[in-house]
Amino acid sequence: MVLRPGKIFMILSFCGVCLLTACEKLYIVDCSECELTEPSTCMLQIKLGEAISGSPYDVTIYRGTIEDGVVIYNTSINTSFYHRVSLNSEYTVTATIVLNGKEYTAVDSTRPKVDVITDACEETCYYVVNRTINLKIKYY
Repeated sequence: MVLRPGKIFMILSFCGVCLLTACEKLYIVDCSECELTEPSTCMLQIKLGEAISGSPYDVTIYRGTIEDGVVIYNTSINTSFYHRVSLNSEYTVTATIVLNGKEYTAVDSTRPKVDVITDACEETCYYVVNRTINLKIKYY
């Protein structure tokens, strides 16, 4: 098979378009969660698994990494919950539970930030992304 200059150009153009669109962050925007004024805080959603045998999770929220040691919230809880945090800061959350005499710890981190939405909703608005922490323990 011989590649002609026209085919080579088409292949290179296709690859270029794929590379340019691969950098775009794709997510579904719920326009009802959009705000017309830029927020400075958001509700961080902490998702926990089901508390087995009634044992609560010991949840700790850190500003930055665990190594930074800046604890902003600590609680024992059985269900998922929300906690208000500032935007554009990294947060690390740990959830520890004791099951059958063994301690299990889940760790996750995120940096909530605001994206300006110009084409998905009727008006230009501000949408908070990266605001969910998943601490569900899958295997124990």
